[in-house]
Amino acid sequence: MRRARNGAEVLQLLTEQTPDLVLMDIQMPVMDGLTACKQRRANEQQQGLAKVPIIALTASALAEDREAVFAAGMDGFATKPIDISQLFAEIARVLQLPLSPRAATPAAASVPSQLLDSDHGSALWGSEAAHRRELQRFAAGPLQHLCEDLLTAESEQNFSRLLQQSHAYKGICGNLALPALSSACANLEQVLQQQQPQLIQPRLLQLC
Repeated sequence: MRRARNGAEVLQLLTEQTPDLVLMDIQMPVMDGLTACKQRRANEQQQGLAKVPIIALTASALAEDREAVFAAGMDGFATKPIDISQLFAEIARVLQLPLSPRAATPAAASVPSQLLDSDHGSALWGSEAAHRRELQRFAAGPLQHLCEDLLTAESEQNFSRLLQQSHAYKGICGNLALPALSSACANLEQVLQQQQPQLIQPRLLQLC
């Protein structure tokens, strides 16, 4: 494992070796993660280099920041503070590693009744106040568009977009210690992965 302090160092390290995966912080001095990723993708195309999987690490849960990550050429997205189980799941998805037997089991329709796990949220964000601030940001932004985004994609039968959105919202809600919403998004994501279109609307009803 190699560490870099900024985007310029990331690019330099990538000239010395081709890692299996890069975890790229978005906010770094000298050169930010988005710029570094764009430059790496340009180098790969121009020089015929191997494509390195890159997962963004960011404290932002806003939809526009997520879109910027993928527009820059990154392959995955993980929010900070890091939830190890969610990060490992994203790494497995990006690297196309086999799911565990438990993860491969068909999705259960049940959803946890607990909307907010305050203790877990405080542990993730370092304090109750920090967790509350992030919840307020989520409520003022992404939460207002969650159902609209999912229902629009479903009505257009854009299942790849629906899968991407359900995965994204699952991670955001999990990182904010919202177990009911995160689980409902996970249920939706799983039926999409298993190509069970008859179960999409019932799973959407758990959310919207």
